Amino acid sequence: MDLFINKKLKKYKIGYLIITRLSSERLKEKAKLKINNKSIIEVLILRLLKITDKQNIVICTSRNNKNIFYKKLVKKYKINFFEGKNKNVLDRMLLCAQKNNFKYVFRLTGDNPLVDTDFIRVVQKLYYLEKKDYYYCNTIPRGMRTELIKVSALNKLSSIIIDTSSSEYLSYYFFRKDVFKIKIVKLKSYTRNEKNLSFSIDNLAKYKIIHKLVNLLSNKEMSNRKEILKGLQFISPSNKKILKAKKIKFISLMSKKYDVRLKGDLKDKKITSLY
Repeated sequence: MDLFINKKLKKYKIGYLIITRLSSERLKEKAKLKINNKSIIEVLILRLLKITDKQNIVICTSRNNKNIFYKKLVKKYKINFFEGKNKNVLDRMLLCAQKNNFKYVFRLTGDNPLVDTDFIRVVQKLYYLEKKDYYYCNTIPRGMRTELIKVSALNKLSSIIIDTSSSEYLSYYFFRKDVFKIKIVKLKSYTRNEKNLSFSIDNLAKYKIIHKLVNLLSNKEMSNRKEILKGLQFISPSNKKILKAKKIKFISLMSKKYDVRLKGDLKDKKITSLY
C-alpha cells in the first residue's frame, strides 16, 4: 500500500466489521466449522490481516454466553471485539463504529470466509475521491463480496428505518438509489457468469463443497479469487450446481421474513436488485 493511500486510510479510519453470531438459525455455530484446520471466521480474519492493521478489525457479535469462542480469537490475533443487540445489526454496527471512531466500515459476514481482497484494495483507493455512501461489487461471486458503508449513512438509515430487526438484510436498504449515493465497482471476471455463483457458507452442503475445493488449491484458504475460480474445474457438475445463486431481478420490501421498508414506503413497493 503506497504512503498516500495509507495516510488517507488513517485520516478516515476504516473499520472491518465481521458481523457474526453463534446462534445462527440456518447453520448452527457455523463460525466454528473448519477449513484446513482453521475455523471459517479465522480464515476471514487471516485474509483481512493481509490488507489492514489488526486494530481495524472487529468481531461484531450479539451478547451471548457462548462468545468465549470469539474472545479466544480476539486474544490470539489481537483484534477488537464488540457485543451488541441480537437482531438489530444496524444498531450493533453504529455503536461499534462510534466506539472505535470509524468513519467508514466494511461489512463482512461470518459465513463468507473467502472475501475478495481485490475489491477492498480497489475501494480503498476510491472512497475518499467518490464521496459515496455505499460501495459494492456485483460482478464477482456472492460470498466473496463485501460492502463499504459511510457511518453517516448508517446514521441516516437509523432515522428512517421501520423494522430494526430486519436490518440483518442491510444490503436491501442500501440498494435504494433514491435514498443513498451508491458506487457499483466493476472487477475483472475470471470465469463465465461468476456473479451467479455463491461461496457463502449458509448450509452444510455448500460447506462441504467449499471445504473440499479449498483443500485442493495450492494456497488453500489464502487463495485469491482467480485461484479459487480456477479450482472449480476439479468440482463435479452436480456440486457446481449447488454453488449457483438464485437470480434476483426485483426485491420486495416486505415479506414473511423481513420488512425493509423505510418511512413513507408502501407495503407492495419493490426495488431493483443490485445482486
